[in-house]
Amino acid sequence: MTPTQELDAISKALAARVKSLSNIKGYKTQASLNKERERRIAATYAWLRRVVEARDVQPSSSNCGDPEKNAIIRIQYMGSIGYYRGPFFFSATDEEVRIRVTEEVRSGSIDNIAEDPLADFTDFVVERMVVPEVLPGGTHNLISLRPKTPF
Repeated sequence: MTPTQELDAISKALAARVKSLSNIKGYKTQASLNKERERRIAATYAWLRRVVEARDVQPSSSNCGDPEKNAIIRIQYMGSIGYYRGPFFFSATDEEVRIRVTEEVRSGSIDNIAEDPLADFTDFVVERMVVPEVLPGGTHNLISLRPKTPF
């Protein structure tokens, strides 16, 4: 599948999701429903642009199979904590971390964190640490993604 075909497929899937907003209950007027629909469409297209722009970004490390170069990502979101356990480079940029986590939360594939098609982690803090205990995957590397604190 070419990148253009892939983007078209994603766009069609997202258009179907946005169209389904008309079935949402709780909107008192058509105007408020339309406003919410426009907000979600704008957020979706902004996300698509970030995904397309990041497609050519290569991870900073050359060997994702090495536990010393891998990391587990700990995510704090909406009062819940979940972990992305897939292979991920400890030396990846903050933007790569945010993009991957955004995709995973939007698809609902993070345990303990509910699927949120409008999840946005652009303002979240990325922290890297080496922990004393061995994490799943045989690594000591942990990347934490959390909201900014007000103090």
